[in-house]
Amino acid sequence: MEGSTGTRGRWLVLAAALAMTALGVAAKAREGGGWGGFIYGPDRVVGVVEPGSAADAAGLRRGDSVISVDGRPAEDLPMQSRWEITRVGETKRLVVRRDGALVTADVTYRSRGTNMLALGALAVMLAFLWCGVWAGLAVGTVHSGDLARAGLAAGGAAASFPSVGGIWSGVLSHVQTACLLLLAVLLLRFFLRFPRPKRVSASRLADVAMFGSVALLVAFEALEMAVHPRLYYATGSVFGLLMTVIVCLALAAIVHTALTAPRGETWRSGMGLALLGVAAALLGGVVPILGPMAGLPGAGYYGLLFVALPLALALAVWKNARQETAPAA
Repeated sequence: MEGSTGTRGRWLVLAAALAMTALGVAAKAREGGGWGGFIYGPDRVVGVVEPGSAADAAGLRRGDSVISVDGRPAEDLPMQSRWEITRVGETKRLVVRRDGALVTADVTYRSRGTNMLALGALAVMLAFLWCGVWAGLAVGTVHSGDLARAGLAAGGAAASFPSVGGIWSGVLSHVQTACLLLLAVLLLRFFLRFPRPKRVSASRLADVAMFGSVALLVAFEALEMAVHPRLYYATGSVFGLLMTVIVCLALAAIVHTALTAPRGETWRSGMGLALLGVAAALLGGVVPILGPMAGLPGAGYYGLLFVALPLALALAVWKNARQETAPAA
């Protein structure tokens, strides 16, 4: 990706990006299937019943212990059964234990409609994909190569949206989790090397630690699926911990660059553009959480500000490359 990508390699990258985009859009389109409106965990206890959903109308309640679904014991059901998407109008009979008594709930699946959160997440992942691919192919520097690899990781997350239904939903959700962690690791590596490499970026141990965290998660996911259902909710905790550490390290690298850059160098090097993207992304992460508490209308849509981050990073590496090739004054 650093300027040595031949014609064949460029076509392969573009083909991969197009395939990932098509898979992500197709998965999102299939989300129009039936949705029960309930989720239960590995302990087979219903933890979520959406108000007004099919499960709510059927009398399912939070805290119900699922005994069977369509006559199949809950402990024998595959991983995706906790959020299963099926055909609109299809009915599943759940037998649950409530207050010591067995209760039957016939859940007739309804159309879920548009899931704006999932649609926004897909838009952000595709923005990372295409901004990264553009930077990698058009700019051709070490930094644009880092960004391109991050974009392809985001494309993997977009292509593995777990909305196809069936047993593959659980596998796809695990693939998506691994891709998101890889995206975070590659962005951390980008900020450790942009616009000037920091000392730690040359450390082999640092690379082992960063990419080893992804390998650790993948190994844990494989173990989790192998011993289902005793562990299959635990990946979220491991993923959350690793993501928190990596994001904090990336923010520390960004702050270090901003504080140590010579006067005027921040903007000339492209880091100023990157900082604007990071600020927009932080705003997009904070407002949807705090906005509803403050009564801010449309706070959820601020999450789309994350799209500004990949765009700003692509423009940053383009600006950096122009500075590096500009003749000295």
